[in-house]
Amino acid sequence: MAKPIVIPALSIDPDDPAPKYQQIRRELTRQIEAGILTPGTRLPGIRKLAQLLSVSPDTVKRVFDDLADEGYLKSNPRSGFVVDRLPDVRPVPKTSDPAPFPLGPRHSSETAALAAAALRDYSPAFSNPAPFVGIATGMASDPDPVWTRLSSQLVRMTWRHTGYSDPRRYGPLRETLSDLLRRLRGIAADPEDIIITTGSVQTASIASQILFSAGDTVCVESPGLKLVSDVLAFRGCRVKKIPVDTDGILTSVVEADWNAAGVYVTSACQYPLGFELSSDRRSALLRWALKTGGWIIEDDYNSFLRVSESVSAPIRSIAGAESCTVFLASFSTTIFPGVRIGFAAVPHEVSDAFAGAKLLTDRHNPENLQAVLSEYIRCGAWDSHVRKLARRYRERYRFFMEAAGKRLSPFGEFSETKSGKHAVFFLNPAIRDTEAAVILEKSGIFVRTLSVISDPARPMNGFLFGYAYPPETVIPALDRVREVLTSLALRKKA
Repeated sequence: MAKPIVIPALSIDPDDPAPKYQQIRRELTRQIEAGILTPGTRLPGIRKLAQLLSVSPDTVKRVFDDLADEGYLKSNPRSGFVVDRLPDVRPVPKTSDPAPFPLGPRHSSETAALAAAALRDYSPAFSNPAPFVGIATGMASDPDPVWTRLSSQLVRMTWRHTGYSDPRRYGPLRETLSDLLRRLRGIAADPEDIIITTGSVQTASIASQILFSAGDTVCVESPGLKLVSDVLAFRGCRVKKIPVDTDGILTSVVEADWNAAGVYVTSACQYPLGFELSSDRRSALLRWALKTGGWIIEDDYNSFLRVSESVSAPIRSIAGAESCTVFLASFSTTIFPGVRIGFAAVPHEVSDAFAGAKLLTDRHNPENLQAVLSEYIRCGAWDSHVRKLARRYRERYRFFMEAAGKRLSPFGEFSETKSGKHAVFFLNPAIRDTEAAVILEKSGIFVRTLSVISDPARPMNGFLFGYAYPPETVIPALDRVREVLTSLALRKKA
């Protein structure tokens, strides 16, 4: 005798933001897992249940089909959908505490320590919305509605992008980026020599694998991008920290080292001090590379989001630089960090190697997101968005500098540079930046310290303030910074 049809206790909550499909699916799953609906229970027909819930039959059919695919239901030609008998899964009883896994000779304690330290160092910046982490969590603009519209359109076309892609692809994006480089940065780069990555860090990682061998010396700026230095060290390179001044990296120090295999430089806007690499030093780096066979990795950091409106031409645009310069950029700071799309224009001779390394790293970036970005740039929306964003940053910069100057001037001075993403504050020697940062973190305020990202042999003392946060957030945070610095200054005098 067939079991009677059971009408499950289901309802649609109009205040629940979840779609009706998800609400029905969620509740049916719960009732099955809780044993309220037992194996063999017959459910109402699709049209009957749709009528009871005031939803379309397609919605109910989708729920039933999905639950059948997952093993919760099975379709019986004569009786419709019935609850299936789920596998009986029980946890394995714990008999004793497992012994620690022995680290054998293949385990590198050095690289493991580097990786773990990097995670600890950058964890506050991943998702913390508090000031003054930086641009990653303090974007100065809401999402562009054009980006939102294009993303929505592409979701409906997802099945166009279901296969594996060539690591160089998405082809239309590479063509769009080739045009963008020519138009905005004066760089001639064939689309075939443009590699799509997840951002500057991945590009640096791939470059370290292709261009350098373990033990090679790579020069970096000090202070500079610590994450890049960590990536190079993680790949086995010897990182040599080169001081910077108002004209950028001291190229005389780089030129003196004929054994160096490469140099990593933020030429458009030195991170973190914000100075441009001078024309003379751009030429000097290129001469060094051509004479020694060294590589220039040119990070176009912040060229599109500067508080000052002009930016010099990159090294990669100089005649002859195309053979020895890897030019890289990212869209994380102009759209939002979660986009995770960057790119590199590489010499043709190493293009295949870069593409292969990308393949061996993570195969390729999501093609649908690349399609959105390509159309976003092609239709002119990205240019418009960046201009708007740059204006907003200039406004936020002026507000921050006025507010911070009134509160923090007794404890140090701000750099006159305008990096576009953060303000640089040099602390008086009596106050240690790391000590202040620890106290501020307990108040939910995060600042990057200059001492951490500079050469320990020549440490700097100060903070990087991401200033893109709204005024109502900035003012109380600055007041708290002033309180902490006042307390530390008084403690030093006592």
